[in-house]
Amino acid sequence: VSVTITDVNDNPPVFAKTSITASVGETTSVGTVVATVSASDADTNPGVTYSIKSGGTSDFLLNTTSGAISVAGSLCAALGDTYVIVVSASDSDGMMSVVDATVTITVLNVNDHSPSFTNTSITLDVFESTSVGAILYVVTATDDDCEDVITFGITDESSSPLPFAIDVDTGVITLSGQLNYEATKSYTFIVTASDDNTPA
Repeated sequence: VSVTITDVNDNPPVFAKTSITASVGETTSVGTVVATVSASDADTNPGVTYSIKSGGTSDFLLNTTSGAISVAGSLCAALGDTYVIVVSASDSDGMMSVVDATVTITVLNVNDHSPSFTNTSITLDVFESTSVGAILYVVTATDDDCEDVITFGITDESSSPLPFAIDVDTGVITLSGQLNYEATKSYTFIVTASDDNTPA
């Protein structure tokens, strides 16, 4: 008597790791794999496939066959620095994993650009009768890094006390002291712009 035992799909897929952490720089190229989930099934020919149960985002793509999670869009640490993606696994008969895999991805800020000014040389004519507090000019600067906050400052290269001030957040230059043409006819100073790490 020869008896052949036929396998019955009575085992769900089981993840090798149920918690995975990964980090990726915000300048990472689209298509780069940042993490991979893997599940096995004790049944014959289980045909395991993967799907996102929660935490789905357009910034990352899950390969339903390999379990690889790759960058799918432009990343920005300031807009979202941590992603928690829960992945489930199923076999060919639709039996789901009992315990899902949680993938936590941290996006790291990459500061690889310095701020740059719209105008790098500015000449102003100001009457000595101008009131203290008057707005004289607004400097502007841009930064190609994602969501970097630019702050402004003044470096004094004049031998006389500088009667000007700048708003560190807006770049608005105001008169902070009374002008006297007979005492000082001109001033020269440098405006600086800096992001989180690099001044310009």
